[in-house]
Amino acid sequence: GHDATDRRGVKQGPCRELGKLAKISQCAGLRLGSESGSKRVAMPDATIQTRGKVLETRGAVLYRVELPNGKVILAHLSKDLADAAATFAVGDELLLELTPFDFDQARILAGGGA
Repeated sequence: GHDATDRRGVKQGPCRELGKLAKISQCAGLRLGSESGSKRVAMPDATIQTRGKVLETRGAVLYRVELPNGKVILAHLSKDLADAAATFAVGDELLLELTPFDFDQARILAGGGA
């Protein structure tokens, strides 16, 4: 059968879970599926690039790094740097990449000269 919609616009029946997901996504400013007359909003995938200073080596590919604002995070080598067996010493300046979703971890893109 068909799913009924209550007066709040929430689907009842087998599609009830999809209705909940749609309602949650609307609260987050997202759109699911193709709705007529609406634009699809994509999640931001832009990364943030910044510089950092190595405070401590935590293994072959992991470093504790201080950002310009004083925050201390963990940073790992990018695949290219790991494949090249790049190493950095305490005090080295690094080019870092962070996602907007997690400011506690970063990817090391290059050493200070880049």
